[in-house]
Amino acid sequence: SAELLGAEYACLQGLDGQHLPGQVWIDRNTLGGLWNAIRDFEPDYIFCPPVITDPLAGIHIDHQHTAMAVRAVAYQVGVPHAYPTVGTSVKRRVRVPLIINVDDPYAFSEKRPFHVAVDISAVYERKEEMALCHASQIFEWLPFTDGRDSAVSEEEWRKLFRQRHINVNQRYGRETETPREFFRFTTWGRRVEQNDLDHLFPGEEICLPS
Repeated sequence: SAELLGAEYACLQGLDGQHLPGQVWIDRNTLGGLWNAIRDFEPDYIFCPPVITDPLAGIHIDHQHTAMAVRAVAYQVGVPHAYPTVGTSVKRRVRVPLIINVDDPYAFSEKRPFHVAVDISAVYERKEEMALCHASQIFEWLPFTDGRDSAVSEEEWRKLFRQRHINVNQRYGRETETPREFFRFTTWGRRVEQNDLDHLFPGEEICLPS
């Protein structure tokens, strides 16, 4: 999936130096590993799921705890000795990144305003191909979480994937046929600035709160 974009990725290590497993759980090992990874890379931006607050909403543990971990550790990113370092020296100071929430289907019951809606029509097919790289998740796991007894075909999955985008548009009261991504700016890290909007979302519809 990363190769389709010419991107790189790394699997997160905890404070103990071991790769963290799925079913993310918030503990000092996870938070410290995340703190080290952020300070080592010094990102300008972090995109992550929102924290689901509706007690009646279902959650995906990896989505929810990833969001909670990013939120919990963000305040300490600028603190040089908040956690021991993993394989690197302590940097005196790093700039705290802007942290942006992506849309999460599990948040469908929460009426949250979006800050940016991006038309992804031009890259939608690339998004499909990237998702299809995760074959075990799409064809061997997700169908069973939907109550199916067997895997779906690729053709059926593409229809379901398109419907997912239609559902998100409906949730936000947008015209349904145009695939979009929706984003929200948090104050978990630094506050959004005009140059961020110009860099990330040039020409897009911005709906910041007054």
